[in-house]
Amino acid sequence: MPLVSVLSKHTMQRAIALMQDDVSYQETERELCNARQAIKEELAHIAQQSAIPGMRWGNLVVYYRGMKTKRTLSKKLLVEWLDVETINRCYKTSKEYLDLQVRDVRAPEPVNHKEEEEDDAGE
Repeated sequence: MPLVSVLSKHTMQRAIALMQDDVSYQETERELCNARQAIKEELAHIAQQSAIPGMRWGNLVVYYRGMKTKRTLSKKLLVEWLDVETINRCYKTSKEYLDLQVRDVRAPEPVNHKEEEEDDAGE
């Protein structure tokens, strides 16, 4: 990976600031995600212990529906019923999207829970 010092001074300073901002936002996002999860778990506990389907205070409403699962397509099970050629013919190319990652290489590799869920779905 080339160093930002190969860029013009102005572009280098802008790139450094953007990378630092992104890493800072990632940390904030993780903290917020963890805080929201803790709030959801505590509200669920309150609703469960009170045996109520939710609660309300003014405009604020909590709908408690308990633990849920969803149906996912298992690639392993699919192969048992269909040949690999048929499965491969069913893939299509997605719309173009930006693939860019900013991270602090000194920090541990971040865990992407969405990718873990997709991996589980593919089993």
